[in-house]
Amino acid sequence: MIWLSISKIYARLYGLVKDKFKYNIRGFGFVMRRINSDAILNLHGYKIFFDHVEAEAYSRVLGGVWNEPETHIFIRRIAANLKFSFIEVGGSIGEILVDIAKCQNVISAYVFEPNPRCAKIIKLNLVLNDLEHVEFEQAAVGEHPGTAKMYFGSHSPTASILSESSEQLGQDVAVVTLDKYFQGKQLQPNLVMLIDVEGYEPFVLRGAKKIIEGYQPTIIFEYNANSRKHYHITEIYKILGDSYKVYRLRNDGLLDEEIDFSFNCVAININNVNFYKNEGFFFQSTV
Repeated sequence: MIWLSISKIYARLYGLVKDKFKYNIRGFGFVMRRINSDAILNLHGYKIFFDHVEAEAYSRVLGGVWNEPETHIFIRRIAANLKFSFIEVGGSIGEILVDIAKCQNVISAYVFEPNPRCAKIIKLNLVLNDLEHVEFEQAAVGEHPGTAKMYFGSHSPTASILSESSEQLGQDVAVVTLDKYFQGKQLQPNLVMLIDVEGYEPFVLRGAKKIIEGYQPTIIFEYNANSRKHYHITEIYKILGDSYKVYRLRNDGLLDEEIDFSFNCVAININNVNFYKNEGFFFQSTV
């Protein structure tokens, strides 16, 4: 367990340098890959199963911090004001799911993850945290149901239908559409969706047109340097239409319009924008 202890220290140092200087110190991945046993991590009152094979997925979790704290902050603020259903596409190790599904106002939660090893991790985390109301589906999500070749990273759960390289292992996986999957299911009138699928976001949205039209969900999606290799934000606007506005999700969990500098974005139906403004979700410059 010595390498796990070293990784926890390194994770804190990594996070400190990244937050203060916006710099990723080298060697973190090397240290994490030295861990050779599984463990149970305690994070903010939750139990998180640590799979040493997927160590790089835990990153800052090892240092006691969520990997994307701004996403947790944003969704938790919604949960402080509204009852809603939560859909996560690309669940990875389930760290966001565990935190959000525990919120009292999250009435139902659904998670999709095609990686078999991550599926095991998510299922264990659901059991460890008594999340019986969460529905899990081991599948990719796309525009059309069927199967697809997915490429998994050899040292992390990063997976993509779009990316193929010599360092990634191809595997056929089931593909579902959100419209088909939720046909006949009853969701809360308020719906929050989180999509992190390594550039495949437009395909997920095109397979969810009925849900988007019927529920007008708030949609958090990844849009960063990697995403930009696969699609431009104009494609998201084209899919969602004039009834949506897209904002950047800042590191502090607030929203602004600086999309060119985004890591994650949030698409909000124009009928709901005033709610987010009135509840203080938008960054207010003091300049």
